[in-house]
Amino acid sequence: MDSDYLMDFIFQLHFSLLLGANGTVAVAFVALLLIISLITGLIIWWPVNGHWRKALTIKRNTGMVRFNFDLHKTFSFYFFPTLGAVLLSGVYMNLNEPFVWITQQFSPSTREYPHKFLSSPVNGMQSMGMEHAWNIAMRHFPGGKLNAIYPPDSDTGVFTVVQRDVPQLNAYWPERQITIDQYSGEILDVRAPDTRRSAGETFLDWQWPLHSGKAFGWIGRILIFLCGLACPVIYITGVIRWLQKRQVRQTKIRRMS
Repeated sequence: MDSDYLMDFIFQLHFSLLLGANGTVAVAFVALLLIISLITGLIIWWPVNGHWRKALTIKRNTGMVRFNFDLHKTFSFYFFPTLGAVLLSGVYMNLNEPFVWITQQFSPSTREYPHKFLSSPVNGMQSMGMEHAWNIAMRHFPGGKLNAIYPPDSDTGVFTVVQRDVPQLNAYWPERQITIDQYSGEILDVRAPDTRRSAGETFLDWQWPLHSGKAFGWIGRILIFLCGLACPVIYITGVIRWLQKRQVRQTKIRRMS
């Protein structure tokens, strides 16, 4: 199997379960349910008696029931921030417009995203090429390397040029995104750490770097990798815990009958 095809297959499976638009929405709602599960689990776990050491460690030399319980609670607690950020950013990407709209209610000056910008067709004028779009971006914003160029998807679509490793930008987010009219070459929008207009834009801009691990370099990538390994541990031990408690309830019912 071609490696590019395999990666595209895995990507489609990841964000839409190979079910198209319906799958994209379904994955977002599953992520929301998992966020609720994490929050309610944290509330249940919270050591109201103040026994924090017991709550944050795995007790040795115990039976499988206690070991499973300790494994579940410790993994869930230590990976709570990372897993929460990954799930929330996944909702942002799969339900982008509702997510942005909600953010704008708390931060009204937050701008729309590049797909909301439109080019103005001119009679007899052809769309410029990607090289021309890149030259315009570099003329106005020298520095930085080419990360990607997204061409227009329609007659009114726009070019989106993404620069990476831009000097003097935020070390955790050294990228600039430039939206260009495909006919006139006018720059319609610029997104970068030094052009954010609101806390809402900062919040939205951090979603993809947090989801991918790019936000903190190799440390971030390793955290996301470990989070991916922790997920099956958390949910498998959770299912085992549920089955254990279910078995106890059924035993009590049988004894009472």
